[in-house]
Amino acid sequence: MSSVPFVGTVYEATHVRLRNAGDAWNSHDLTDVFYLACASAYADVVVCEKKAGDYLTRAWRGRNGGARLVTSLAAAVASLEARVAGSVRTY
Repeated sequence: MSSVPFVGTVYEATHVRLRNAGDAWNSHDLTDVFYLACASAYADVVVCEKKAGDYLTRAWRGRNGGARLVTSLAAAVASLEARVAGSVRTY
């Protein structure tokens, strides 16, 4: 599944989510798993709720890659600024 990181991330996040029997499903949880798993597999930074971030963090354990997961817009801005500062070339 390493050649298709989205599939592996959906599998792992869903598996972790289903193992937590005490956590009630909300109407948007499955949508979060699919779209945020895709984003976490191919983007640099993903902004998500704490609950989804926790499941995605667990899904990426033991695997290479994955986006930086942040749970606030301020953290997203800081992460993006750091990425931009690191990629600026001086001639």
